[in-house]
Amino acid sequence: MISAADVEVTLRYIVPGFLALKVFYFLGLKTRRTDLEWTLWSLLAAVLIDAGVGRLNPPDANVRLLIAVVTALLAGLALAGVWYVLCRVWPSARWIGSRTSWDAILPTAKWIQIWTQKDQIIIGYPRVIADSVDTDQLDLYVQEPAWVDPATGARSPMQGVAGVLIAQAEIRLIQVLDEGAPESRAVTAASVSGQNEG
Repeated sequence: MISAADVEVTLRYIVPGFLALKVFYFLGLKTRRTDLEWTLWSLLAAVLIDAGVGRLNPPDANVRLLIAVVTALLAGLALAGVWYVLCRVWPSARWIGSRTSWDAILPTAKWIQIWTQKDQIIIGYPRVIADSVDTDQLDLYVQEPAWVDPATGARSPMQGVAGVLIAQAEIRLIQVLDEGAPESRAVTAASVSGQNEG
């Protein structure tokens, strides 16, 4: 049976730490964590918050909890602000906290070639990419899409199409290309096709 003391300890430790992390992850870091990671980081944050609140020596448990919750919210906002500034000054910092290569590579790619499971090739540049914190199915959206002939590398723009959404399950290979001329990208498509056939 859960006692009042158990409830008090839970509120005192888990809730403030969870709030601080939730605010930080929602406004700042934006990455997914397992339940175990959430619990461990929440406990660590709560211990630090509780230690800081304990120095204020609040008169009772309710006031202590209120101060801890306010402190947690302010700490989460402060950490999110620091993370935002850090990512503006050092853009690659965002990808250090990412759990997938999608978040690290595709937002900086100028042009990409997507090889589908059916051996079709689409070239374009990524503009709307699902964040790994939002979904497990990281579908890919590319603008200025064109079909690429695997044999010759010739491109055929998709007339009247602003962009293509490609399901993650349909993607076999993604090539991140440099900013070279279309001809150099066509050669890349042809050479990779030759390697796959050989």
